[in-house]
Amino acid sequence: MVSGLSGRFLHQTQMYSMVSNLFVGLFLMRLVSLSVQASQIVGMYLILSSLARFVEEGFRGEAQTKHWNGLSFYQWLAILCMSGGIGLTCIQHSNILQFHWEPFHIVWSFIAGISAFIMYGVDFPASGKPYARLSG
Repeated sequence: MVSGLSGRFLHQTQMYSMVSNLFVGLFLMRLVSLSVQASQIVGMYLILSSLARFVEEGFRGEAQTKHWNGLSFYQWLAILCMSGGIGLTCIQHSNILQFHWEPFHIVWSFIAGISAFIMYGVDFPASGKPYARLSG
């Protein structure tokens, strides 16, 4: 066994990720409905999703992930992304960052979501290709 985690309880980190993304998404939709600046919305997304990712990666049981100073590589990336989000929230209002919601944005968002699901969430257990079996 590659991971060395045979017989140990594993956290359902995928579920943790889905639940945290739901709350982050609802919070961001509320910010959009209040006409908050785009830099603030993007910054808050980076901050909140990075915090959730940092915690989630602490529970993840991936033996292949490199660790440095007690944190996994992905936790360090979360810290970096959160720092970028903090920087974005400090940007003053600019008309360039204004976002006006149009109906075609819903269509493109749906297409992007379906594409991401297919690329990252579809499992091909009978395939012999690398990374085709996401579930084990």
